[in-house]
Amino acid sequence: MPVFFSIADDDEFPPTVLAIEWLYSLTSNARKRLVHYATGGHGADMFAVHPELPGMIADWYVSTLIKTPGGEPDTKDAPPITPEVHILDEIDQPGGAAKVGELLEEARKRDPKATLFSEAMVNLVGYDHIQPGDTKGAVEIMKLNVAAYPNSPNLYDSLSDAYLADGQKELARQNAKRVLELLPSDTTDNEQRRNGIRASAEQKLKQLGDARQ
Repeated sequence: MPVFFSIADDDEFPPTVLAIEWLYSLTSNARKRLVHYATGGHGADMFAVHPELPGMIADWYVSTLIKTPGGEPDTKDAPPITPEVHILDEIDQPGGAAKVGELLEEARKRDPKATLFSEAMVNLVGYDHIQPGDTKGAVEIMKLNVAAYPNSPNLYDSLSDAYLADGQKELARQNAKRVLELLPSDTTDNEQRRNGIRASAEQKLKQLGDARQ
């Protein structure tokens, strides 16, 4: 199916920008279109900032569905795809996490703080692998994310979820405990989010027969 995407860099949910760019790159239909603004906010909030956008959407529908359905795309320059989108594509492939792990190691030889990818987006990719049953792939993706962001309690909680889904209960337990160790020094997440992460880890420990000490 052809798809019209629009995003703004100041979206209140930052992972949305990368997610939309990634979806655009994955959509194979030649009549797809991406409109990328610097400002505009999230979703329909863009209409107030960019009053031309509804007309662009309507024109795209007319061109795509009425004038030349299934025909050649309009002559428009495709927006550039960022290197991070290509990294996400690689991670999503079988064995891709290991390959990106090697790239991360090389990047950190030049810059010890290099990350290469979004913590939130790769976490979503990991959970997307759990849902259809690719638990081993999910474990590798979550391990890669932890390697890139070793101080994130949320990522250890996600890795614990992946291990639990894969039947590796002891590793699930170890990573859930690691969550509780990291939370007191977590300055990235707000209190509500920290409480949610703590509750998730404690629930897994209870499920595994290991109540919080």
